[in-house]
Amino acid sequence: MKKSIIFICMLAIANFLFSQSITVTSPNGGEVLPGCTTHTITWNSVGTTDFYSIDYSTDNGATWTSITSFYNTVTKTYNWTVTNTSSGTCLIRIIDSNNSGISDQSDAVFTVTSPLTLLTHNGGESWEANTSQNITYNATGTSNYYDISYSTDAGSSWTTIANNTYNTSGTYNWNVANSPSTNCLIKMTDHSNSCMSDVSDGLFEITPASYSITITNPNGGEIWYVGQNKTITWNDNNTTDFYNIDYSTDNGLTWTSLASSYNTTSGQYSFVVPNTPSTLCLVRVIDANNVSVEDISDATFTIADPFITVVSHNGGETLESCEDEYINWQCGGTTNYYKIEYSVDNGATWTTITYSFYSSSSNPSYLWSTIPNNDSGNCLISVTDKNNTSVLDQSDATFTISPNEDIIITSPNGGESWEVGSSQTTTWVSAPTTSRYYVYYSVNNGSSWTNLTNTYSNSYNWTIPDNESTQALFKVVDYYNSCIMDISDANFTIAPPTPVITVNYPNSGGSLYQNNSYNITWSSDYITSPFVTIHYSINNGTDWVEIVDVTEDDGSYSWTVPEELSDQCLVRVSEYGNPAVFDVSDVNFSIIEQFITVTYPNGGESWEGCDSEIITWTRGGVSSYVRIEYSEDNGATWNLITSSTSSAGSYTWDPIVDLSSSNCLIRVLDKYDLGIYDDSDAVFTINENTDLFVLTPNCGESLEVDNTYTVTWAAAPELSRYSFYYSLDNGSTWTFVSNSIYRPSYNWTVPNLPSTECLVKVQDYYNSCIYDVSDAVFSIEPPQPVINITYQNTGQTLYIGNNCNITWTHEYDDVNFVKLEYSVDNGSTWATIVDVTENDGSYSWVVPDNASTECQIRIYDVGDMSFIDYTDVNFTITPPYIILTNPNGGEAITGCEGFNMTWTTQGTGNYFDIDYSDDNGVTWLNVN
Repeated sequence: MKKSIIFICMLAIANFLFSQSITVTSPNGGEVLPGCTTHTITWNSVGTTDFYSIDYSTDNGATWTSITSFYNTVTKTYNWTVTNTSSGTCLIRIIDSNNSGISDQSDAVFTVTSPLTLLTHNGGESWEANTSQNITYNATGTSNYYDISYSTDAGSSWTTIANNTYNTSGTYNWNVANSPSTNCLIKMTDHSNSCMSDVSDGLFEITPASYSITITNPNGGEIWYVGQNKTITWNDNNTTDFYNIDYSTDNGLTWTSLASSYNTTSGQYSFVVPNTPSTLCLVRVIDANNVSVEDISDATFTIADPFITVVSHNGGETLESCEDEYINWQCGGTTNYYKIEYSVDNGATWTTITYSFYSSSSNPSYLWSTIPNNDSGNCLISVTDKNNTSVLDQSDATFTISPNEDIIITSPNGGESWEVGSSQTTTWVSAPTTSRYYVYYSVNNGSSWTNLTNTYSNSYNWTIPDNESTQALFKVVDYYNSCIMDISDANFTIAPPTPVITVNYPNSGGSLYQNNSYNITWSSDYITSPFVTIHYSINNGTDWVEIVDVTEDDGSYSWTVPEELSDQCLVRVSEYGNPAVFDVSDVNFSIIEQFITVTYPNGGESWEGCDSEIITWTRGGVSSYVRIEYSEDNGATWNLITSSTSSAGSYTWDPIVDLSSSNCLIRVLDKYDLGIYDDSDAVFTINENTDLFVLTPNCGESLEVDNTYTVTWAAAPELSRYSFYYSLDNGSTWTFVSNSIYRPSYNWTVPNLPSTECLVKVQDYYNSCIYDVSDAVFSIEPPQPVINITYQNTGQTLYIGNNCNITWTHEYDDVNFVKLEYSVDNGSTWATIVDVTENDGSYSWVVPDNASTECQIRIYDVGDMSFIDYTDVNFTITPPYIILTNPNGGEAITGCEGFNMTWTTQGTGNYFDIDYSDDNGVTWLNVN
């Protein structure tokens, strides 16, 4: 037995040990992890202490580096910031910190890539101090902002090259520090993540800087002009930045100082070229503090005087006026800004072409646009340096500018005499290339010009202006090239005008209406007086009647036409004080009577009441508004249709009055002169509308209050919507009920408004003229008073001792108090609930101890049992009860445990006492 127990224990221990394990799940082989990023190391374990040591290897397990020790976790995960290295033979190992015999490592190697790797300055290089060298690198997943530093003591200390510099090119240009050393390193770190960093794999060398000056300009062959601003430039290495600068004009035999101990780091010196022309010039630059370091131009250059040489037009050429030509010249040493002039009198006077033309070319060209319109063989061109007027040149000989003849005026061309106000045709001929023109005239021999028009024609119809002159000229200019033009060869005359008055209205016949106002209009030119006199004639000018003796010559006068009728009428307008200047209407006009003539209806028509018809008329000489009336008794009496509408000639009567008459007339009157009117020539007919008839109620019916009564009517098919009204005073007033009725009937709830003079009216919704009213009055009778029990009324069960609200409704009564009784024998006998209570619809009743299934309640007026109601269905009165459902016998309940007791109730309250007995009910103990 003892041996068996030992065997069992050993077996249990073996099973326990066998069940303890760790299994790495990630990284477990094949993964590629970027250095300096976070990777979650995961594993499974059984039977461990939940304290772990985690290591990594970058050499396939030959060596291990700790990540963490005694790391407590039950999730079996660890967020590892991946080491900043590059290796394809990495492993992870996890060990139970309290039992090193329990461990696991990645099943296969994985790869870690470095996010930042230096490619140059990485060991073995040699760089000269103060030279520019590129630090190159590879980067993946960095912020692209870097801190860069160098060390000259193998990393013991570091000096910043750049801090937080942004770079995405993989190259940083470094001006190598002047710190010679054979123990140099470069360090580069992501500014936002110090883990992402790399240092040179090996040491490199910085060698001492060399000393040199190398002139780059002028360095041989250049031409510099006296007075120019020029810059001497050079490259230098390890100089003291202080320089002596000299120049020579004799190939270095002698030197002239330009600057001494000139301090600069730019390698430049600007100066004004001296007035020492020579083809043997050199420049020398010397380190002022180390004179052994110098340089001289590799070859001589030239200092020359600035010059301009006109190339064209330089003599003998012939240029066409108004054309474009290029002016060309050669130059050197100028300021590049030029003033260009021309002369047509061999240089006696000059006219500027441009004040300031810029060109940096040594062979400038300027487009002379447009050559002025001249006729001269003594022309010259002058080109001057704007900023150095001593540098200039002129044409070597004269050239010719010939006049332009693309436009030639033919009329007026000299000697004509044209009268003010007359219409004259000006003409000219032109070359086919000219198609549009500006036209001008002058009255002062060309000192100033007035524009007349622009035109595509070779002629212009000109009304001669009131601008008398004996020195008039005419000018035509090409619209697109103002240089192309012509002027009258000699002056013409603008002669004084003839005064004139022209009647414009009335001037072409027609009719004017007596007593109406019209504007007499006229125009006048060149009259002396500012006033006119106006007359009229009714006998074709035999006799004249004064309209106005003096009125302003403003072209218009309002005339109220007299009552004399005539077809031989004229108007005359004459200059005040000079009746010889006048004009008369060209054609007789008529003075006629004012009128209105009704054209429709004008006799015999047949119209329907409530329809729409257009009344029409003609009129003359009436006001802008008319009044319209109708008569249904052949003119004995008249009724208004509209008091004011436009007199234009038509009016829509909508709706036509609904009546029945064959003696109807229409009258149209001038609103402001009722004596001017017209009636229909004969009577016409209006038929009463029969599109709608009330059917019920229509002849003495008696309707009871609150009953639903169906009002019906008949209607024409085109009627589709109706409005409904009722009256309680035989139509004196109407009460609106509804206008949303779409069929010829309406279920009307009779209002509680008793009356014996009731009518209903049905009206077409869209045309209020179409309607009908009951043929005779009907009655609305008062309602019967009623009382109705609402509770108890549907056979419920009431429980003895409970409160019950008896409720009822009542209408059309004036009962203030009621009596309530109940019966338990189906109404054979009755017991009082309350003798008198207010008729307010509710009474609270405590259900009596009188159980029955044949119970009833009744309610009635305390003074009149005819006003009474009974419950519709018997109800039940019964005692309230409680029935225990659990425990209810036979159950086994364990002490100290919870137990759910249940019961059912009716008619009880909502609060209960709960007791239990453990002696079959002899005694009871309270539970709750």
